[in-house]
Amino acid sequence: MLLIIVSSMAVLFSSGAVWPRYLMPKVIQIFSVFIPNTFGIDGVIRLYIMSAPFSAMAFEFAGLCILALIYGILGYRVIKKRYPHKI
Repeated sequence: MLLIIVSSMAVLFSSGAVWPRYLMPKVIQIFSVFIPNTFGIDGVIRLYIMSAPFSAMAFEFAGLCILALIYGILGYRVIKKRYPHKI
């Protein structure tokens, strides 16, 4: 439980919701692209807080779809490797 609390704080801060992402070091900016939380928070801020249309969130939606595809393929490969006779 403690590990989840500590890691969730790091994910929240690296997503750009608490601190602007452009002020973070480049390493953290690159790392935050691989966290779905980053695209989700940006999209929610644009849709609900800035009252932008859904088309303004196309980049964030595409990023979430790409991450879902990448993590889906990686998950499939791990399961296939671990349980080769069941797939």
